[in-house]
Amino acid sequence: MGAIRIRPTWPDPMRTLGWAVYYWAMDNLVHGITGDPLELNNETLQFWLSWYELDDNGGFVRDRGAMRRARGTGKSPMAGNLADC
Repeated sequence: MGAIRIRPTWPDPMRTLGWAVYYWAMDNLVHGITGDPLELNNETLQFWLSWYELDDNGGFVRDRGAMRRARGTGKSPMAGNLADC
């Protein structure tokens, strides 16, 4: 399985389940304190789409990944949102 290095590329929209996960999350997940709808920045959306990318056999391209960013950039909420999906 391939690993995401530095920054993933935008996958082919027809070869990822990420869009289905994204739309489900937009409809069902809210901020735990304010109740505001979930909002993803482009970097997080790109990570989600790449995480759910499919290979030619319909299996996942990646089986592990990591997002390394500074403190306070929303890594933990993103991981929590992925766990809810």
